Amino acid sequence: LTAVHGALKIGIRIRWEKRRMAPEQVLLYCGRAAVFALLAGACWAAGSLIASRKNGVWPDKRAFWWRLALVVYLAALVQITVIRDFRTFLSSPAASRTAATVQLIPLKTTLGEWQGGLWRFCYHVIGNMLWFIPFGALAPRASRRLRGTGGIAVAAACLSAAIELAQWGFATGISDVDDVLMNTLGALAGWMVFWKRAGSGYAPRFTALRKKG
Repeated sequence: LTAVHGALKIGIRIRWEKRRMAPEQVLLYCGRAAVFALLAGACWAAGSLIASRKNGVWPDKRAFWWRLALVVYLAALVQITVIRDFRTFLSSPAASRTAATVQLIPLKTTLGEWQGGLWRFCYHVIGNMLWFIPFGALAPRASRRLRGTGGIAVAAACLSAAIELAQWGFATGISDVDDVLMNTLGALAGWMVFWKRAGSGYAPRFTALRKKG
């Protein structure tokens, strides 16, 4: 039992060191994410406007801006959590994709972080929730299907699971089921605070484009 306990402590410490980033790294990742997100948003906006003009239907301005905000957020999220550094993104060795980079036992990591101290617990729980609060706030305004509790929870869980799978596939992070749980809770918190409590009855509208001649 002593040996097992020691191994668990070593494993938790290694996971913590892999997750922790220096302040300058955080700023670097945020800068890269901002550039990537703005480029993705510009491409989406251009494509959306071209498609609208071709189809003769223009989206409501509020719908367009909310969807653009969601695209920018999603692009930034993917850049920070999956891509991270373009120089090493596609060159990650396949050997690094091992069972050690996957954690499928619910709440194992969360309980381990709690044993490691309050700061590590908050970093894990609150940090993972914060990543998905914008999703819970923006998604209901971009799609009617995501305005209920079940819809936003399923969408957030699927998005988070896809990110975890991509992290494993590209060997850019540790895939952890607890991250999916915390991300989903964060999305529900964002949905509750910024959508449900706001009592928004907003629904995107579409207006036909008048053709000349």
